[in-house]
Amino acid sequence: VTGGKRAEAQGIKGGFYYAPTIFANVKNKMRISQEEIFGPVVCVMKFDDDEEAVAIANDTMYGLGGGVFSSNHTRAERVARGVRTGTMWINNYHAFGDFCPFGGYKQSGVGREMGQSGLSEYTQVKRMHVAYYADRESNFSFNILGDNPKISSFQYKCPTNVVGGHGSLSSIYKEIVNLGCRRALILTDPGVKKAGLAQLAKDALVDFCSGVFDNIAQDTDLDTVDAATAMARDLKADCIVSVGGGSVIDTAKAVCVALKNGGQANDHIALFRLTEPQTPHIVIPTTSGTGSEVTNVAVIKSKIAGRKVYIVDANIMPNTAILDPRFTMTMPPGLTATTAMDAMTHAVEALTSTMSNRICDGQALQAIRLIGENLPIAVTDGRNEKARLNMQVSATMAGWAFTIAQVGLVHAMAHTLGILHNIPHGAACGIILPKVMRFNVDYAADKFVMVAQALGFDTTGMDHRKAALAAADAVEDLMKKVGHPLRLRDVGVPEEGLGLCAFHAIADTPSLFNARPVNDPGEVLGIYKQVY
Repeated sequence: VTGGKRAEAQGIKGGFYYAPTIFANVKNKMRISQEEIFGPVVCVMKFDDDEEAVAIANDTMYGLGGGVFSSNHTRAERVARGVRTGTMWINNYHAFGDFCPFGGYKQSGVGREMGQSGLSEYTQVKRMHVAYYADRESNFSFNILGDNPKISSFQYKCPTNVVGGHGSLSSIYKEIVNLGCRRALILTDPGVKKAGLAQLAKDALVDFCSGVFDNIAQDTDLDTVDAATAMARDLKADCIVSVGGGSVIDTAKAVCVALKNGGQANDHIALFRLTEPQTPHIVIPTTSGTGSEVTNVAVIKSKIAGRKVYIVDANIMPNTAILDPRFTMTMPPGLTATTAMDAMTHAVEALTSTMSNRICDGQALQAIRLIGENLPIAVTDGRNEKARLNMQVSATMAGWAFTIAQVGLVHAMAHTLGILHNIPHGAACGIILPKVMRFNVDYAADKFVMVAQALGFDTTGMDHRKAALAAADAVEDLMKKVGHPLRLRDVGVPEEGLGLCAFHAIADTPSLFNARPVNDPGEVLGIYKQVY
């Protein structure tokens, strides 16, 4: 245990706080080894072989979770299967969101709900979560802890075929044929349909279009996914074509999963559970922000849970993304600005994330440059095809970057504002981003200097920290130039709701990857108040 020490009676007298503590010479019948302490305490017990280790672990009335660390994966899985707990982690620990099924055996046998695991409530289900790296340098779970070294090893995979440029919509017919599909269902929203963009896609599909579902709201929810899935099943659709922004694309991803695997959307809220490609999916983005056309995540609102839930899996990445600038030219200036700040946030947070690497750094920096150079043009001259295409490319590159590196605290805070107060995601990201950049500056100063330079800020001769802080100034200057809102009160957030937002944000998964470790709701509340 990093920083751990033996217990000292004098130290315990100060109150209920215990420093990280190791207890040695513990016997399995002792109360300290039998009960969960809910504190930074670890008991050390020796064993001679794997069978004895499993016996020690099972000699308790509880069985919620456990972990095994070993470079021998066959041995680790054998031990993990023998331990009677509902969840076992191999070479990592507690690496899942609270939306994953959980629960245990024996007296810990309550708690599994949501999705297919809910049907198995009265059976003995075990969850196995395996990391195939036993060394700290390569292991994701160690990497999210601030005191451990940053990962330098990485894997890059982008299965999405990207077709871009004027008239690239014409490629959709060939893409459908190459996928072996004949009955495509178009998913879109009322605004895109009204602008005539869904009709453009339908015309390009010719006789391959089996129907149009156009009832997707700004913050899509699980009920919408189920309705679209039902229509797709009725039409016997074998391909989904999403024409819209992030909500439309994420809805389409979830529909593809439900079509392939059966059931409802709620059955498939999980991380990395899919084992094969899903229903074919072609994306035509109508905004330049989410990057969802190339990402491995679908973010869907759960009305019951009162928050956003996730499907995260490489198998939901779309087959093809068509970046035709004609589909973004109808965006009004305000929407152009707010969606661009979503892309900017993706790029900045990916660059400074604890999971960043050499490939995503290059993608993120180029995305930042393209946004800085082209956003003012796209806002003032919406018909400028070059600027619109560059903005589409920037969003896609930022999407690639954060698919590898994840996002951070800005997204955790923006997700909360979206679910609790219906604030548009891009607007929330833009308002919060500069303040979080300053909050993180001492943990990623070198990267922030790069951001400042990418946005055209001359850092020559500047103090290093001041040059890093200039990145936040450059982002704010860009927002002012394009008329982006700068305060939460300007978008209708009630001040009395900030405290609850802080508690929700601290529990949102992206906060794990923030450059600066964050686990104090008070710090998050402070940022909310600064931008109010």
